[in-house]
Amino acid sequence: MVKLYLIAVCIGGVTGLIFHILFNKGTIMLPAKRKKGFFLGFLADILFGSTGAALFVSLFIPESMIGNLRTVIGYCILAGLSSQSFLLSRALSTERERVSSLHNISKQIV
Repeated sequence: MVKLYLIAVCIGGVTGLIFHILFNKGTIMLPAKRKKGFFLGFLADILFGSTGAALFVSLFIPESMIGNLRTVIGYCILAGLSSQSFLLSRALSTERERVSSLHNISKQIV
């Protein structure tokens, strides 16, 4: 069972890293300290992907399916990708707030 969790964490992490590279157009954003806190960069995508895959395996994979490794790997990839939607929605809401504040500033100027 521990082997299954290790496989899930590895596959989810690799899925998160690939998603990070695709989302950032071929670049890897390194962790950095910023004014408001610490930016995890590609580590955030790896952590979310591996956590999503591990949680999926622990909650939804029955012990009878453990022998079918191909299906488990497929589910881990899907769980890693779906956990990235949380990061995407957070980035989208941040961008919406930024656009809204810029729109408010432009209204005050005019």
